Amino acid sequence: MEATIAKAFLVYGPLGLICLISLLVTWRLYRDITAERDRHVKEMNASRDQHAQEMRNLEERYITKAETWMEKNHELAQSINQVLASISKRFER
Repeated sequence: MEATIAKAFLVYGPLGLICLISLLVTWRLYRDITAERDRHVKEMNASRDQHAQEMRNLEERYITKAETWMEKNHELAQSINQVLASISKRFER
């Protein structure tokens, strides 16, 4: 093994060795960035799913709140109509 490395060093010189080291460093960095990218994609998907769930919960709360206010307004309108009906009956007498 050492003889082949020595022959390669003699044939290609220091430039070949620098190139080999650069390729190894590049390969390792590429592997690291790929792992980091995969981790980031997983985090973003989890975050997106969490935000979607929060938005659905918010939507349900607002719908419930709107329905409650609508019921209160209908009750208020009915009571106002009853008051107006009783007042109009008194004035008709």
